[in-house]
Amino acid sequence: MQDYTQQSGDVFHKLSPFAYSFDMNEEARWKIINGLDEEMLMGGVILSEWCSFIVREADLAFVKGANLASILTAMAGVETDLRYEYAKTQNGSAI
Repeated sequence: MQDYTQQSGDVFHKLSPFAYSFDMNEEARWKIINGLDEEMLMGGVILSEWCSFIVREADLAFVKGANLASILTAMAGVETDLRYEYAKTQNGSAI
């Protein structure tokens, strides 16, 4: 896993995507999101348009510091993707 660095005065903080500081600015949060996208989405990924929209909203909530909204929206994105995949593989409707 990559380390993400943020300079705060003379001190450098090592950040991983799973341990970040709540006092980060938007630019530092975008760096984490973009780093995760580059690392996790190697080779591409296919998502429905609705799922892509939800994931984008989760990214924006994280960047703006709305941590609870980010978690809930990300969970909705995962559920949406799983329902979409289930409906495609089962040739039925996802309930």
